[in-house]
Amino acid sequence: MAMTSRTIARDEVALAMRASSPLSARRQRAVTAVLAFASICGSFMQTLVLPVQAALPELLHTGREETAWVITATSLTGAVVTPIAGRIGDMFGKLRVVIGLLGFMVLGSVIAAFSTEIVGLVIGRSLQGFVLGIVPVAMSILRDTLPAERISGGVALVSASVGIGAALGLPLSATIMTVADWHLIFWLSVGLGGLSLLLVLLVVPPSTGTVRGRFDVPGAVGLAVGLSGVLLAISWLHVWGWTSPLTLAFGGGGLLVLVLWGWYETRVASPIADLRLMVRPRVLLANLCSMTTGFAFFSCIVTVPQILELPVGLGSGLGLDVLASAVIVM
Repeated sequence: MAMTSRTIARDEVALAMRASSPLSARRQRAVTAVLAFASICGSFMQTLVLPVQAALPELLHTGREETAWVITATSLTGAVVTPIAGRIGDMFGKLRVVIGLLGFMVLGSVIAAFSTEIVGLVIGRSLQGFVLGIVPVAMSILRDTLPAERISGGVALVSASVGIGAALGLPLSATIMTVADWHLIFWLSVGLGGLSLLLVLLVVPPSTGTVRGRFDVPGAVGLAVGLSGVLLAISWLHVWGWTSPLTLAFGGGGLLVLVLWGWYETRVASPIADLRLMVRPRVLLANLCSMTTGFAFFSCIVTVPQILELPVGLGSGLGLDVLASAVIVM
């Protein structure tokens, strides 16, 4: 009942904001376009390094297992940050969260652009992963600022930006790889992040309504630890093996932490995630569909480029160049 009351109160605040401070139709379109562009830039970070993935061991003078972290680090950070960013936005202002996420993206891009070793590149890619949390916050801003008849279209556009950014990023990065130094792809992301940040500051209105409550620090930490353990076990399963002590420790430990986290979240006053809402059939089925589709999507964009680009002589590659591989995956 308390969760339902807070949800109703939050919706009433959003409706009151739209009624009391309506934006002009032109400004509404501008806000939608800017948030969609920022979301496209965020999703671009997921496929930014895929064209160069097969060449990273040679470029960084390290093993393929180590360079896998360049992909894993971004996804891991995004998985942890996304639900936390949504909660922080509700409490302290969604515009501030968007600015912060874009700031981390720019910082990570600069670090990656200057990196010549695997450690610096992984740190930069981890910071870039913060921006993956921008999509749900952008949707929430649209719900606060657009009239009811425009919300569905705005949310649909921001949602579609995930696929748009991922698709456009592949050939763009591949083209850069064929004509210039591979570090230039990170300078490109610096420019895109900086432009997004400027447009957000100029166009998107600040949040005028927030949800009261205390930030659930134990919930945030538990979610981060649990997700990290499970995702690390999945990411390194091909190296460690199913029965490896590392797989059992990270995977089993992560699952145990998530179980305890779920028990805790149903008993705290201001949880990071409302699990009672998530088990409702419509929400649960939608999330399950999204998870399975996302699993198929990311499996393809990680494995297919390597199959396409690896030498034919290895018996598992097709020997295509970077640009051809990127166009096929797009």
